[in-house]
Amino acid sequence: MSDYIVRAMAADASIRAFAITSKDIVETARKDHDTTPVMTAALGRLLSVGAMMGAMMKGDKDLLTLQIQCSGPAKGMTVTADSHGNVKGFALNPQVDLPLNSQGKLDVGGALDLGILSVIKDMGLKEPYVGQCQLQTGEIAEDLTYYFATSEQVPSSVGLGVLMNKDNTVKQAGGFIIQGAMEEVLCRGLVLQSLKEKTSLPIAIAVSTLMFILPHSLSLFSGEIIYSVIGVINLILISIIFLSVFLSIYYT
Repeated sequence: MSDYIVRAMAADASIRAFAITSKDIVETARKDHDTTPVMTAALGRLLSVGAMMGAMMKGDKDLLTLQIQCSGPAKGMTVTADSHGNVKGFALNPQVDLPLNSQGKLDVGGALDLGILSVIKDMGLKEPYVGQCQLQTGEIAEDLTYYFATSEQVPSSVGLGVLMNKDNTVKQAGGFIIQGAMEEVLCRGLVLQSLKEKTSLPIAIAVSTLMFILPHSLSLFSGEIIYSVIGVINLILISIIFLSVFLSIYYT
């Protein structure tokens, strides 16, 4: 397989990021389970994030299980991964067929609808760790972002995607998880994506960049003006760098 996971850390490990390209994993699952396009997207997203979350675990024998129980026609999905990036999974109803959503995309949220996301970590202890949260959108990436914030209290941004060919094979699949740097997670992971859906990408970029700069710049104007101006310029440059990384991963 040509799939791989990339890991990165910064700021003395207070910020960490994982990214995966998972085309072969998702295409294999599509063939094995004969999934429809919308279920290929749903299961592919869960497989991608499962592989990354499995890679976060430290023990060689640690296992991660992601379970979705839902009221939508998909009924549910289960994915299991280990700390070496190996992952497998299945959907209870792989034959869900829905029209495209209002944005012209595969309606994963409609296939899942309301439900519960469970994260089970078996780390060789007496009892496994079990965390749960309600599905927020059914789009999986947003649901995992909510899970990390509420169950593990870790500010995170999760992005997942599966792109299909016209013959219903998988053209590309992958995703990322960024954890730490609360202001960056808020501005890029929540504000930018939300505004992009409601307005346009340029407006979303401008507002999220301003939100990133303002909290930091307030403390710069207590000294000489020249240093304050230089500080603001540096903040703008840092924001542009963060934004470039985010867009290169999520929108290409």
